[in-house]
Amino acid sequence: MISPLAIFAFNRPQYLKLCLSSLKLNELSCKTKAYFFIDYPKTEKDFTNYNKVKNIIRKTNIFKKTIIIERKRNYGLKKNILSGINYVLKENERVIVLEDDLYLSKYFLNYMNTYLDYFKNSKELASIHGYCYPINKKNLNNFFLLRGADCWGWATWRRAWKFYNDDHLFLAKKIKKRNEVNIFNFNNTCNYLDILKNRSSSTWAVNWYASAFTNNMLTLYPKNSYVKNIGNSGTGTHSKKINKRYDVNLSKSFKFEKINVNENILARKKFEEFFKYNLKKRYIYIKMIKAFIMSIKMKL
Repeated sequence: MISPLAIFAFNRPQYLKLCLSSLKLNELSCKTKAYFFIDYPKTEKDFTNYNKVKNIIRKTNIFKKTIIIERKRNYGLKKNILSGINYVLKENERVIVLEDDLYLSKYFLNYMNTYLDYFKNSKELASIHGYCYPINKKNLNNFFLLRGADCWGWATWRRAWKFYNDDHLFLAKKIKKRNEVNIFNFNNTCNYLDILKNRSSSTWAVNWYASAFTNNMLTLYPKNSYVKNIGNSGTGTHSKKINKRYDVNLSKSFKFEKINVNENILARKKFEEFFKYNLKKRYIYIKMIKAFIMSIKMKL
């Protein structure tokens, strides 16, 4: 079975073009049904790029079938994505979810569809993820499972998505009550609980992570990414400055491997190392900025 795509777009035609050009290189694109969810402009200045996005999507011919849903008012990122996923899963058992700023390996759809089939009856699985942080890959399996879920090029099943909970305070309390804050925060190297508790109205991904985590569900990751986020340039909803620390090289192959349904402890430790390293870099950067400001004040 070839899973349908849910592609979310708004006002960034330059990224959407690149996303679609990478999908065109996937041999399964011509066999795939694609749903496009185009959010309505927030302001007058958004209309020019919004119209460019609509034209790009209307002209695309790389999919078996293209379905376009144009919002009649501005939904915002969170509502557009959540309602879009629900829409697709009413008609289909599974969905591959993409935002317009993701560039994909030519093997992305093979990877996604293969493991959506492989794990379709595994209730322990929440999702398949296409991206992996630029971690130390020594001794790491080509594919591994971690508790929780993620949001940069991913797929899920209707049976798993039903566990999505939008009540961030309920999820935060549940994690604290279970004494699992340290695990949820990857050994306190990334404060996901704080993000969850102080979740803005536009954020949905941390709830998806917490929903899968509190239900003890796992997500599959590749050692070598099939997804690259090209939107960390300051133009995205959650990216207001250029950020290269998440850059990766895309996988140039795909070969199926059987996987035991257990969390990979080594992979978890490598994620912790990555988060800790970036936490340290941010701390040093903040100290440098504070020192610079202090030196300026002393000169005044």
